[in-house]
Amino acid sequence: MQKEFTLERNYDVYTTIEIVERNGKYYAQVNRNIDDLWQEDDEYECWIDSPDNLMTEENNNEEEYDAIIETFCAYVKANGVKYARICDKCGKGMNEGYFAYYEYYCDTDCLFWKYPYEEWQKLSADDNDDYYWTQWEDENEYEYVLFNNQLICIE
Repeated sequence: MQKEFTLERNYDVYTTIEIVERNGKYYAQVNRNIDDLWQEDDEYECWIDSPDNLMTEENNNEEEYDAIIETFCAYVKANGVKYARICDKCGKGMNEGYFAYYEYYCDTDCLFWKYPYEEWQKLSADDNDDYYWTQWEDENEYEYVLFNNQLICIE
């Protein structure tokens, strides 16, 4: 007598991801424990492709790829200098400066490039809501991180 059957086994995979820096490059060290039976380790290089695009090497598992990017993003946020805005003149990050009708300027040099002193005095008079100096102290307003000499949008 012969009996046919299919044996199904679902394995639980427990994954940990850690970002490490070596020689100016960043790597995601991925450790997978599979049902406490065996362990797999891989390493994927991570980098910043553009001001708002974090990258890592290709990974056959989309969920793991996304987790590496998310872990790298958290690493960048934790290890970078946070800024609320970027100066529209010089491109530096800023947590205080001038708001000029939806443009931002970090200091008077950058501000007076666009708005000469006399013009700024007129525009900012009488508590004008469109032209004023301000500072951002609420971390929820921080949209940028300076990391590895690159200003990155983190929204």
